[in-house]
Amino acid sequence: MKLSVEDIYAWDENAAWLGLDLGQLMENAGSAVARAIHARYGQDEKGLPRRLNIAVLTGPGNNGGDGFVAARHLSSVHDVTVFALSRPERIHSNAARKNFTLIKSSPFVRTTLLDHPELIRTLDLGSFDLIVDAMLGAGKTGQVREPFATAIERINAFRGRTVIVSIDVPSGFPDIRRVQAHQTYTFEWDKKEYDFPRDVLPIGYPPELYHLIGPYEARKLLPKHGTKKGDHGNLLIIGGSSRYPGAPLLSARSALPFVDRVVLATPETDAFIPPSIIPVRLPGDLLTPEALDVLKPLFPIIDAIVIGPGLGRAEQTLSAVHALLRLWDGPLLIDADALYALPSFPADELRSERCLLTPHRGEMKMLAERLTGETEYAQGPSFHSQQPANEHKEVHHLPSGKILYSDLIAQIEWIQPIARALKSTILLKGPYDLIVPEKGSRFRYNITGTRALTTAGTGDMLAGVSGALLARGGAPALAGGVATFLLGLTAEYLEPTHGAFIPVDALIEALPIVALKLLKDPAFLKRIPDDTELLSVD
Repeated sequence: MKLSVEDIYAWDENAAWLGLDLGQLMENAGSAVARAIHARYGQDEKGLPRRLNIAVLTGPGNNGGDGFVAARHLSSVHDVTVFALSRPERIHSNAARKNFTLIKSSPFVRTTLLDHPELIRTLDLGSFDLIVDAMLGAGKTGQVREPFATAIERINAFRGRTVIVSIDVPSGFPDIRRVQAHQTYTFEWDKKEYDFPRDVLPIGYPPELYHLIGPYEARKLLPKHGTKKGDHGNLLIIGGSSRYPGAPLLSARSALPFVDRVVLATPETDAFIPPSIIPVRLPGDLLTPEALDVLKPLFPIIDAIVIGPGLGRAEQTLSAVHALLRLWDGPLLIDADALYALPSFPADELRSERCLLTPHRGEMKMLAERLTGETEYAQGPSFHSQQPANEHKEVHHLPSGKILYSDLIAQIEWIQPIARALKSTILLKGPYDLIVPEKGSRFRYNITGTRALTTAGTGDMLAGVSGALLARGGAPALAGGVATFLLGLTAEYLEPTHGAFIPVDALIEALPIVALKLLKDPAFLKRIPDDTELLSVD
């Protein structure tokens, strides 16, 4: 599979949050490069061992750390000199500094500090059989600066006389001014932007990173960068009825920290609406098609709409949902009772091209049965560990009968045909929240949460946060995925003080607190804390 360079950042950050040690990944990467170099270049034409004279040029980042590890492994069978372009105190990570210390103290590796431009300009690499470029990795942004620009020119000057190998990417990539490597060793998955000779080496990234929603996605979508009102989106929430007046209010309160304005359109009720939420009273005690005359003038200032919480399933109400689907062409989230309008709605008439559906399992079964007419198919596959499901989350830690990848695939194969039929992304709430696009094979899933999220009202919260992130410009899969991740993390944050009995109000109040903590620390509530002791396995 070919992914994007941005996935590199996501893998690193999400892998660390899962508990995978950066030092371990660095060791895996550097040793894999050393083995690949030795296998390709460490024999002569007769296949006999050949002792190489190798130069390794390193930068201050983790790419340099990979180079230090590769140098250490190569030094057991080859002559290795490391040219460090950064002083030890300027090396970025503890893992890279540790590996620099190891090679600096090793009698098998020569180390030379190139801390002056003149040393780089006059560097003679002509006596080396192979040059390893470990200066700048895929995390490089902007134009190449000194001393790396000069070092790149210096390496390229010896291309006709020696073999040049790069780690991760040729330093300088994607600029034209880059190391002209004969071969590059990149890691785990190929990337669609790469245009240079390369081999892909596995280094132990958990394969679930391809699908997992983690802190990287949240930290990408949650920050507020605007400077004026409206820069962070305006959200319209349509819901409520005489029977369920509070549901849309929970959605609105949950969305409020993440957008600039929340407009709450509900039928006339006695429910108190805080002054921070803009109320729009709709005529009557339930949503009817006539209410759209009140809502349409708001559309020019609205960035996304949530419809469904507490709406009720009266025939007039479902007709009003149909009318909205024909009118609104912006981002749209359909939740709860509004989902019951979909089986009788022609999907070709859906105006929104960024539509997210958020059913729980019972609502998903309803959609499957009414769209296919097949009762058995509508039941869908069960997670092996699943108990009778409630609204949102079943269980976080699954010590027995854990959910396997095959379980996830079975769920996806059940959900995706419905997503295609409805021309929407589906977020199915459950033991693992599954986010399934209408097209493509890359589903996403979320593993945060506790039993507290089975509480009534948490689905309304999820709709509100997801809608807010849609209004912020997030794609449906990303908005829904980040919302489930954040809500689950908030439940985990409150678990030590509330256990499984977290009031919805406490969750709402803690949401922005947890978001801020996550923005400050991508390892917040990581899956395996650094001080975790190994558990015995029976």
